[in-house]
Amino acid sequence: MAKQMTCALTIAAAVLAVSTSGMAAVMPVPATTQLAPATAELNRNLDAKSLKAGDQITAKLTRSVHLESGVQLQRNTLLLGHVDRVAGTSELVLTFDKAQLKDGKLIPVKATLVGFSPMGIVDYLPLQITAESTVEQRPGIIPVSLYSAVQSEVSGTLTTTKADLRLSQGTQLYLAVAPRPEIASAANGN
Repeated sequence: MAKQMTCALTIAAAVLAVSTSGMAAVMPVPATTQLAPATAELNRNLDAKSLKAGDQITAKLTRSVHLESGVQLQRNTLLLGHVDRVAGTSELVLTFDKAQLKDGKLIPVKATLVGFSPMGIVDYLPLQITAESTVEQRPGIIPVSLYSAVQSEVSGTLTTTKADLRLSQGTQLYLAVAPRPEIASAANGN
């Protein structure tokens, strides 16, 4: 297990450059909010050739996640999102903004992509993701780059310099998840 964790941290350090520079966008996550690490698998292929803005995307949590609001997202909870923008066949902007519980109840969340890898690769999460973080993942085994910022309304922007941007069903997504501010307020009785 320690060897796997060392490998995972080495991969994370090599693949991700995490900085704390801000981004000019609406601040959806207060700086005091605790971000919960999450892993999920894409439920279908994502292909920039066939997607358009507004198309639904889903991913299934591979581990349970406990949000600061007290909400527990169990393993196999669906993260629901959509495509915000498609630029040709080389860019996708995605947003995961809801979690569907086993009983069908929808919980608004802010899910920021912090990385991805092919199915079966040791998973990792950057250790220092805060409400001010930005994340960049350069192309690796999957020839796709990621840029995201916790402060942004979107979950992340995927780009490629290769022919077509594609992520296969089962691709592992690594996310920093927080309750939307309206959920945090409700949990605190405001």
